[in-house]
Amino acid sequence: MLYPITEITFDIQGEGCYSGTPALFIRFAYCNLNCSWCDVNHDHNCSMPEIVLSSIGAWSNIPLLILTGGEPTIQPLLPLLRKLRQKNDSQVIAIETNGMMPEELRKYKDSGLVDWITVSPKLLTSETKLSISLADEIILVYNENNFPERYHPFLEEFFIKGHAFIQPCSDDITPAVEFVKKHPFWRLSYRIQKHLPNVPVNYT
Repeated sequence: MLYPITEITFDIQGEGCYSGTPALFIRFAYCNLNCSWCDVNHDHNCSMPEIVLSSIGAWSNIPLLILTGGEPTIQPLLPLLRKLRQKNDSQVIAIETNGMMPEELRKYKDSGLVDWITVSPKLLTSETKLSISLADEIILVYNENNFPERYHPFLEEFFIKGHAFIQPCSDDITPAVEFVKKHPFWRLSYRIQKHLPNVPVNYT
């Protein structure tokens, strides 16, 4: 099976609960949303077979593997996830998603092949509500169109665990900082990876 990939990098996870952890990122092309602030260039991607991806992803010395995008859940990930788990059963496999495909997340969670689900909802819909119930952490991009207060009724357990994060949408982090100071049950996710050099993986 072929997967559309925009990049594969070895970097530091700069967001959420695993912030500061060395991680291998497999970034998939294409998305089911069109966010104005998205920093993924979907025009530049290559088709990569699952056997190549699984070989890269199974590097035993990297504790965390993150499938991100774009939107990874629009791809048929189960064949890749099975190979990744077969090659390295000690690696934490994580998925970052906008939460618009809860039926896919349910499959991955029930399969036992995914250890960590990060939902970063861009819209509050019936789909994202279901995805939130399957998530391990919530990272909410803070901007003028995404109001955190709308999500409060669905996030009590995340607030208790400290797994609910506000993430600035732009380099001006002041609005997000002020919001978290006023609502301290949220935590600030600063995206420290923006200040670090990422290392492309040579997979040829």
